[in-house]
Amino acid sequence: MNSFSTDVVLRFLGRLRDAGRDFAYNQIATTNHAIPGRRGAQVLEEIPVDDGIYIVGAYNHRHIGHEAVLTVQGAKLLIYDLKEGNPISSAKRWINFYAFVRPFKVFK
Repeated sequence: MNSFSTDVVLRFLGRLRDAGRDFAYNQIATTNHAIPGRRGAQVLEEIPVDDGIYIVGAYNHRHIGHEAVLTVQGAKLLIYDLKEGNPISSAKRWINFYAFVRPFKVFK
């Protein structure tokens, strides 16, 4: 997985919005469910999230950033690798810090 910042994500989403894509840009840009100062993969279980899709920025123990997609269905939380498109079963072992957990709402 490649590293990137929240600013890069917001610029990309801004371009999608400007191109007429229909999603809740303001909610993505202003809502961050990550808990400041908390560390460890268990933090994800402490974040109050509704069912849906989230864009996640996380760091490992060597402070290397990673991006992923989080899906929430009830008590089931899965983190997906953006390149492979598969759930990452080892996410809890390597995630040390969640920089952001932002909702991705798409309109029909």
